Amino acid sequence: MHVLHTFANNDSVPYLSWFAERAQREGGIRYSFLLLYPKPPAMMDEMHALGFDCTWIKYDHRHRKRGILKALPLLWWRILKAKPDIVHCHLFDDSLPGVIAAWLAGVKVRVATKQDTGFHWMHARRWVFLDQLITRLSTHVIAISGECRSFLIEKENAPPSKITLVHNGIPPERFTKQDPATIQRLRSHFGLTDQHPVIGTVARFIAWKGYEHIVDAARTTSENIRMRASYFAAWAHKK
Repeated sequence: MHVLHTFANNDSVPYLSWFAERAQREGGIRYSFLLLYPKPPAMMDEMHALGFDCTWIKYDHRHRKRGILKALPLLWWRILKAKPDIVHCHLFDDSLPGVIAAWLAGVKVRVATKQDTGFHWMHARRWVFLDQLITRLSTHVIAISGECRSFLIEKENAPPSKITLVHNGIPPERFTKQDPATIQRLRSHFGLTDQHPVIGTVARFIAWKGYEHIVDAARTTSENIRMRASYFAAWAHKK
C-alpha cells in the first residue's frame, strides 16, 4: 500500500517521522511526502534516510491565495506520477489543493485530517465554503476530537458517515520514561520540592499555540491547589 501525505507550513513534523520509522521497521506500507514550505524542509533528509520519497513544493503562507493556486498543478502532477493508493492531507493550506489534485488525478481514497477545524468559522467565515469543499472532495474525514467531530457536523454540515474520530497519538515510551538525574537537575534549577505542583505542556514554542493562556491556566490551577491544600491542612489540624 502506498500512502502519500501532503503537509504545509512545517519544517519538521514529528508524528509523520514516527509513522515513517514504524513503516520502515515493520514493512508493508510505503510512504511518500509532498511538503509545502518556503524552503527545503529539514524533514526531507530524514525521510530520504528512511527510504521514502519526499518532495518539496515551494509555498509561502503569507501569500496564501497565489501560493495555493501555484501549488495545485504541481501537486496534481506529482500525485499523478506517484499513483498512490491513498492521499492523506492534514492542514488547510495543503488539504485544499491536495484533495483537489488527488480527485483530479483519480485517487480513489482521499483523506483529510481536520487539524485546524473552526479557524475560518471564527476568523474568516467567507472561506468556510472551502472547508466544506475539502470535506466534499474527501472520501474520508478524520476528526481529532469529539468536539471537532461535533463542530464538523453542526457548523460545516459534514456528513457523519464520512467522519472517523481518531485522537492524536504519540509513542508514549518516548515521553514517559524518566531520568532521575534530569529530574533532579530541573528541580534544583527551578527550586522545586515535592510540595510544588508542576504544570506543563508539550507543543512548539510559537504564539498561536496559546502559551499565554497556558500560563494563566497554570497560575489559576496552582492557586486552587494551594487553597485546597490549606483547607485540608486546617481540617486535619482540627481533627
